[in-house]
Formats: sequence, C-alpha cells, structure tokens
Amino acid sequence: MNHLKRHTIIPAVYIIFRDGNKVFLLRRFQTGWRDGEYTFPSGHLDGKESLKQAAVREVQEEVGVSVEPKDLKLVHVTHHIADEGDHERMDFYFEVGSYDGTLKNNEPHKCDDVGWFDLDNLPEKIIPTMRESLPGILQEQNYTDFTFDS
Repeated sequence: MNHLKRHTIIPAVYIIFRDGNKVFLLRRFQTGWRDGEYTFPSGHLDGKESLKQAAVREVQEEVGVSVEPKDLKLVHVTHHIADEGDHERMDFYFEVGSYDGTLKNNEPHKCDDVGWFDLDNLPEKIIPTMRESLPGILQEQNYTDFTFDS
C-alpha cells in the first residue's frame, strides 16, 4: 500500500493576561530556543490534551495561577513555517477572563524576568512570531499567516 508522507504541523498555545493596556510577559532563559526574548506564557501540547487543557496546564506550570477552561477565550490563530524550515506551526492565542492566584515566575530555571508591560512600550526583544501576531490580536482579527511565499 502506498502511503503519502504528510507534512507536520506543531500546535502551541499562548496565554494572554491583560490588565487595561498592559500584558503579562516572561523572558526565556536557558531553554536553547529564543533565550533573552519575551513571550506570553506558552507551550506545546503534550498529546491527548485539548488546546484549552494545554493552556490551563502551561499557566499553572509557568506562572503559578489556576485558570478554568471556561475562562479562556480563543482570540487569534497563526500559521507559519518554523524557524528550522522543516515543519509548520500553528499558534493558538487565548485571552484569560479570570484566574486564581498571583502571577509569578514559577520556572526560574527557564525564565529570568516576568512582569506587566504596556502595549505601547513593549520590550524590544520579543519572539518574532509573537511580534508578527500582535497587530492581528490587538485589531481583533482571528487569523494571521506569515513566512509563506505569496
């Protein structure tokens, strides 16, 4: 039987905590990928979990708060070719309506700074795919793609 090899798409979740015009970001540290750059709390799916389950797990692991799936609103999706060029990625951005706990650096071995940043004065070093997605997120567009040839 002839089986076609299909391309690979890796999904990730990004979780947006907003307070007025400020968003909560963390800076990657000692991870081997984009260290020194800021991002929303985020991560890959572990398998056999929904996007919302992954988002709930990631915020607990990274910033130490509890979020109920019902308090996550999907606000944006991006589709792009990975830095390595050998696969594609889809990023799902969820905005948090409410949460329990205090946001903190729950993984100091992977993150060396966290804090609230004004959307009009974000850090210079932000993960490029997130920077590409921000205009669509802020303009309440539901989808962005990039790195594909026209």
